[in-house]
Amino acid sequence: MNTPFSRARLFLNPTAGRGRTAGIADSLKNQLALVTKSLELAYSQNALDLGNLASQARRDGVDLVLVAGGDGSVHHAARGLLEETTGKVPTLGILPLGSANDFAYSLDLSKGWWQKPGWKVGWVDHGWIQLDQNPALAFVNGVGLGLNAMVTVRSQKIGWLRGIPLYTAALLQSLVMDWRKQFWKVLVNNQPLTEITEAGGILALSVLNGRREGNFDLCPNAKIDDGLFSVMAVRPMGRFRAFCLLPSLVMGTFHQGKGPILFSEGTHIVVESTEGIPCHADGEVISIPLDGIKRVEIRLAHNALPVIVGPSFSFC
Repeated sequence: MNTPFSRARLFLNPTAGRGRTAGIADSLKNQLALVTKSLELAYSQNALDLGNLASQARRDGVDLVLVAGGDGSVHHAARGLLEETTGKVPTLGILPLGSANDFAYSLDLSKGWWQKPGWKVGWVDHGWIQLDQNPALAFVNGVGLGLNAMVTVRSQKIGWLRGIPLYTAALLQSLVMDWRKQFWKVLVNNQPLTEITEAGGILALSVLNGRREGNFDLCPNAKIDDGLFSVMAVRPMGRFRAFCLLPSLVMGTFHQGKGPILFSEGTHIVVESTEGIPCHADGEVISIPLDGIKRVEIRLAHNALPVIVGPSFSFC
């Protein structure tokens, strides 16, 4: 069993999980006795505020940052930890209480893990994404471009669903309203994805550190500490064929090199376009077509983030 951390700070975003994290501070404080000897509470005004709180925690020398919420909350907290340059990066612990908990899933962190023995601490990969010449942003789980990003935009407008039903509904909306072939130049480790050019364009591109995107288990064999991104490109196809692929998308049964799905791996991905590229990072929209972003560069940082993982997690 791991020794509890000396000083932890718990971030609570009242809006995470469609408001489900509000009002649970007292119970969580009691439940986290196995994880930390001392726990401080920090409330954010919104998801963006988590970044500032996390930066302050790193400057304050906190050794464990706990985030109660989903992937959006984790994204902003991780950015605050990783983009801050003062002090040692605290260990990140996730209490998966959001609408999507993709990063926690890859770390084998189920709900209530903090009340059980067997959790471990280790180092995993994360990424940096740069839009045009803007400062690079940190992310932890993955990036989606094209249709993927528009699914995220749609999901944020659906307030009565969560989990796989939420993202399935958003995907169905995007099949109708956002179905557009993109003509991009895509490089993985400086090598072009020639299959994209031969197919006459691309619908969506996923660059995944973890296994899932939007609750869909896209890359079941992905390892979050192996020093590689899993890259999944969706070639052009008709809407009906895309609809027929939904069951395999939900079940995570895509197969490499078959049909319209192209898989690759790498540490450095560049996407260039003559039109604005829609993009999300960890389920948070960071650009839409009207922003006019023409170049996206993604780099991997190997074993640069200390995290708590579940008992069944196996390090490379």
